[in-house]
Amino acid sequence: MNQLLNDKFKNGLLPLKDFFIKYYNWLLILSVILILSSGYLLLLKPKYNSVTKAINDNKVLRSVMQENYIDRENYFNELTKLVDTYKSYAIGPEDIKRMNFILPAEKGDYIDTTNLLASIESLIKTSGLILNSLDVSYAKEIEKLPPFPSAPAANSPAPADENTLKDINKISINASVMGANYNGLKNLLNLIENNLRLIDINDINFSMDSETVSLRMSAYYMDSGANK
Repeated sequence: MNQLLNDKFKNGLLPLKDFFIKYYNWLLILSVILILSSGYLLLLKPKYNSVTKAINDNKVLRSVMQENYIDRENYFNELTKLVDTYKSYAIGPEDIKRMNFILPAEKGDYIDTTNLLASIESLIKTSGLILNSLDVSYAKEIEKLPPFPSAPAANSPAPADENTLKDINKISINASVMGANYNGLKNLLNLIENNLRLIDINDINFSMDSETVSLRMSAYYMDSGANK
């Protein structure tokens, strides 16, 4: 009886033994692959992900630092230019002529608005619109502004001027314009903004039905203080 069981047990193991012998190399390779895969997933991959994240974070940090460096470099360049401009600041005859056009000087208590009104009328015509009315407020209605800051000392002296600038006066202008549309109004505002004469637009009322625009503006004059 025991001999019979032993024979059956041996006969059952023979096919399994033959299988392992026949496919030993393949089983060995598969085992190695499983071990390496498990080691990669459990050990190497987390480490790889950690290193990759650190590299990416470092790239982002370097990029931010480089942008910050460029911004600071641009800032210091602009600051250097500003300092150089300040150091070399000088007022010459041409600068004075330009300033006199931007901010004309008063003649005592009289303000000559002829050139100002002619300039505004020209800008309106250039923009393709029609001037309906143009009014200004005169000396008694002028609002006083804070004293105008004096210019930095020049390296070379400017031509002497008996009228030392003390402050700036503001005069109000009300204009009514006809034939207005979006493009015409836009052109007019651009012309006023880019005009050499210093003019501020305080209020705009645009009527689509009547195609009219009411503009409330301010212009500025130098107060020489000659008669004060």
